[in-house]
Amino acid sequence: MSDEIVQVATLRVRSGRMEEVIELLRPALAATHGEAGCLKYALHISQEEPPSLVMIERWVSPDAVISHRQEPHLAEVMERLPALLEGTIDVVRLDPLPGGDAVKGQV
Repeated sequence: MSDEIVQVATLRVRSGRMEEVIELLRPALAATHGEAGCLKYALHISQEEPPSLVMIERWVSPDAVISHRQEPHLAEVMERLPALLEGTIDVVRLDPLPGGDAVKGQV
């Protein structure tokens, strides 16, 4: 098994604040895509009610996750985000299984 890390983070956004949260996250998304250890950093809106944001992350190693959390582009986000959320961010860390995340056209 590789050192790769997959995380799923769920952000329960306060009523009426969804667009504000998305706009706050947008610059951090772009910056994170450029981080050396980032393989995937994809933001989604859930179809559940009330809607939440779900971030699916894939990193080359646990060290890449630690480096990500220390990036300056997250400082403003992490300062402002708690006031826009209901509760804390729920993060589930997963270990990928070989062949369990096949890319179309690859075996």
